[in-house]
Amino acid sequence: REALRGKRTRAAAAFSSSTRASSPRFVRERTRTMARYEQLVADDEIAARDAAHVDIVAQQERAKKRKLFREKIERLLWVLVSAFLVWFGDGTSNLGQIMLQRADDTRLWFIVAFGSLTVNICVLVYLIARHNFHRRGSKWETEAAWTLPVSSLFGIASFCGFGVLLWPIYGWGTPIVEAVLCMGFLIFTYFMPSTSTLAHKRD
Repeated sequence: REALRGKRTRAAAAFSSSTRASSPRFVRERTRTMARYEQLVADDEIAARDAAHVDIVAQQERAKKRKLFREKIERLLWVLVSAFLVWFGDGTSNLGQIMLQRADDTRLWFIVAFGSLTVNICVLVYLIARHNFHRRGSKWETEAAWTLPVSSLFGIASFCGFGVLLWPIYGWGTPIVEAVLCMGFLIFTYFMPSTSTLAHKRD
């Protein structure tokens, strides 16, 4: 009899639980609970993605800063090496004095070298001041297309002129010295501000 009563009690409890589970109120509560749980899971996933995105952005910023620092160091080294070559000269006199001394013997090449260099300096200053030559997105190739052939022509003339002037000093090493001096000059122009940059700072 006790066993029969226990079976009836368990059956009644199971029936009550089944009836409660199928009731509309229980279904609504369970739906709300699942919705809150899914919202919490979604919030956690969004927070994790945001944290990962912030970490990636921070890494990119650090990489960008390291790249800019490395570029500045490289530019400084080019300028310093070029300045050293000009100052050292042949070991007894700097390049300025040597070229002035050779001006009488090679006057034509002296004029060609420094005349072409002057023209290229003017072209480069124009591009930097008016067309943001060193900035990304600069459209100087289309807005000032004439500068490329002019600069190339006078660059070749300048290279030949300085080659004649420097050959007695450096011999077969003259092209290397000219390339280093040219790079130093071009890199030095990175320190020149453009007119648009100055205007932006004033605003």
